[in-house]
Amino acid sequence: MKARLISATVMFVLVLSAGAAEKPPRISTLYDRIGAKMAQSPALAEAVGSPAPELRGAAWMVGRWNVTARVFTEKAEPKESDHGQSTVEEILGGTWFQIRDTYEGQPQDLGFLTFNVATKEWIAIGIDKSGNAVTSKAKAWDGNRLALVAEDADILGERVVLRQMLEKRSDREYRVLNEERLPNGEWAVIDEYVYRKQ
Repeated sequence: MKARLISATVMFVLVLSAGAAEKPPRISTLYDRIGAKMAQSPALAEAVGSPAPELRGAAWMVGRWNVTARVFTEKAEPKESDHGQSTVEEILGGTWFQIRDTYEGQPQDLGFLTFNVATKEWIAIGIDKSGNAVTSKAKAWDGNRLALVAEDADILGERVVLRQMLEKRSDREYRVLNEERLPNGEWAVIDEYVYRKQ
């Protein structure tokens, strides 16, 4: 009886060992991959969580602004101008800019802008009171312009490719021109915002 029990125990251990040997290797998760990336690049590890030099170079945006907004339609004639205010401030330890636009004292939209040190891209996120959220990206400024592109935006159920051209005119004025890529590949202006520092 004792020999049979020992034999069964040995068999059980062998089955467990065989099962353990066949177990697939653990797949690395997000934090495993990030940890490996940081270990391979100490400079990146040090830069993450601090304001990127590229973002500090755009610090002229911080402040209070008067805004003139125009919307364009098929007729190519802009609607009557809207006037509002905008506040641009640093958030999250200076790693993002937050842009709050209001018209007639009512919040209209909220924007965020950063430079991602890992992907080497500018990232803009815009949300509005209609429930829209758009993420756009750009690699670099071209002179005084940054062309942020949202490849798959959804505006009230309409799928579009959008380009937001941020143009620095001076330390006291900048323009945001929003365009839609049409099926023929051309860009059509849809609205424009001119910001003048208060």
